[in-house]
Amino acid sequence: MTRERGRPLALDDGSVGMLTVHPAYLLRLPDRAAQAETQRAFVEDLTAARRLVG
Repeated sequence: MTRERGRPLALDDGSVGMLTVHPAYLLRLPDRAAQAETQRAFVEDLTAARRLVG
């Protein structure tokens, strides 16, 4: 999953999807630095997904 995360993926039905982490995962990371970095990447994923849908 981490290799495909945040990148558009062509689905069998012709649509496009994206993989990212579940938001609850962000809350469960014990290390604050890892939590901040993962949250930053999550926001980037959501921003990229928003660009896909117009």
